Amino acid sequence: MNYQSLIVPSILLFLVGGGNFALYADNNEGSNTVYQRLEKLQPPPKKHRAPSCAYIEYEYTGTGICLYPSELFSTVELNVYGGIDNNRWTETLSMDNGYYLETGTLNGTYFISATTDDGSLYQGELTVE
Repeated sequence: MNYQSLIVPSILLFLVGGGNFALYADNNEGSNTVYQRLEKLQPPPKKHRAPSCAYIEYEYTGTGICLYPSELFSTVELNVYGGIDNNRWTETLSMDNGYYLETGTLNGTYFISATTDDGSLYQGELTVE
């Protein structure tokens, strides 16, 4: 068995999967699909604690943003603003609309915040070129 053929992919998998990696690009050339996470904001802790692993994954499909919450929320208020034209969208998303916000084609850097029905706030940034 050729161990070198196993070592290189294992190291690459460890390096890519082992860190706190928030951006996943689609392998299809010419595709605008981008996968990222909205990180949960929390008040500063009184003592030193490990950072939260709470996040909401989302996908920009080239025509809109789809949230993939790890928990089932009744509603999520999604705010998206920025870009070259300084656009803004605010929408209440739920299972009924598939947690999907139609934005059309985006270009530039956008700031995204999501407030869940329990009051938790998640934020992130999306850059589309």
